[in-house]
Amino acid sequence: MPETLQISEMAWVLAGHVGVGALPANDVCLSWQSEDNLKLDEFSAKPYLSSLKGFLDPAGHFVLAACSLLRDAAATLAEDALATGVSAMTQHGASVAASSFFTQLLLKGPRLASPMIFPHSYASTAPNLAAIEFGWAGAHMIYYGRQDCRETIEYAAARLAEGSTQNMVVIVYEAALPELLPAGHRVRDGALALLLQKSSECPAHLRFSLGQLRALPSVSSGEGSVQDMLSLLNALGA
Repeated sequence: MPETLQISEMAWVLAGHVGVGALPANDVCLSWQSEDNLKLDEFSAKPYLSSLKGFLDPAGHFVLAACSLLRDAAATLAEDALATGVSAMTQHGASVAASSFFTQLLLKGPRLASPMIFPHSYASTAPNLAAIEFGWAGAHMIYYGRQDCRETIEYAAARLAEGSTQNMVVIVYEAALPELLPAGHRVRDGALALLLQKSSECPAHLRFSLGQLRALPSVSSGEGSVQDMLSLLNALGA
């Protein structure tokens, strides 16, 4: 595996903060309240896309917008689409679409529940849509569940080391439906998209070694993969 990696570009969709480049100050990134998620209720990826979309789960909106910002800011992603892979993680998947389809199933029956909604209820749909939208045809992995977000970087690093990809887009995302969460549990909604590459002389927002990454304590706040990845980036010095 490459000893040193770099995050060449970052993009994010967070409550009140949508952008690309260097992340906002740590206090802005790490501090949030459950009610902040309401600011994303009307968020749409359509202004960030050239293609028309029908139904999208909020997870799809967040991921596609973040990836569009990342692609537009990093020329290498357009030039080397076939050599670009995806490594993504979510702890709660696309619960809005899943809940909507299940409700229709109960109220209307299996013959009348919308077939357009069902495919968007999978946890893997959002990053798969991004790969299709931007032509990222390299190695592809989706992690689903309460796992350490470093898994996404470890997988990406392995693909870069073997040379099967030149770029890896690391995505974390959440769009949790509060009604489906246990009482008192909170999850930070949004998405982060990071361009991970082998370290080079090109400009980068963050460089780190795998040893440095692995030496950090386990990252599992219980508040979702977005908050966990922000904490990890902060610990690495972003």
